[in-house]
Amino acid sequence: MTLKAFTSTAAAIAMAVALAAAPSVPVGAQTGTSGTPKVIGEFGANGPTLPVEHIIAKVTAAGLTDISLIHLEHGRYEVKCRDAKGRLVEVFVDPKTGELLRDPKTGKLKWDKVTGVGAPSSDIDLADIAAKAKAAGMQKVYAIEFEHALYEIMAIDAQGRKVELYAHPKTGELLRHPKTGKPMIEIIE
Repeated sequence: MTLKAFTSTAAAIAMAVALAAAPSVPVGAQTGTSGTPKVIGEFGANGPTLPVEHIIAKVTAAGLTDISLIHLEHGRYEVKCRDAKGRLVEVFVDPKTGELLRDPKTGKLKWDKVTGVGAPSSDIDLADIAAKAKAAGMQKVYAIEFEHALYEIMAIDAQGRKVELYAHPKTGELLRHPKTGKPMIEIIE
């Protein structure tokens, strides 16, 4: 084993030990001043954020289409969508104002080109999917992503738990249990 490989392995082991000793905070959460977790997406690092429906409206009003992902990360909403030229991009949105972030020097939108497959080209409105999740009893929708040929909706349920629901890729309807007819919900935490 080379010295570089040994150093990398030792660093990985040290990180694992440090993480194991660290207090447990759920993924996607941060500890507030009272020690209680705050769900990222419901509250950003600097306080309350706009709901995803408002962010979707701002992004589509800017002429961006085919949104396949929206989530709060690094103190901003990150939205994967298509630009006017049909390129798959990720744009960044201020979580408090809903304004698309722009480069201060050029005034152009801050975005990253994304490789891979985006959402299916369709007339599905992610705000409608969020509304359907809320109608199914979710308190807050904090992320919607097109993955594994389905829309995955991350939300907070009536009991305050982080859950995941699924929507049909062509209709946007929530997937329901065949026997009960209730939405299929996976409890994350």
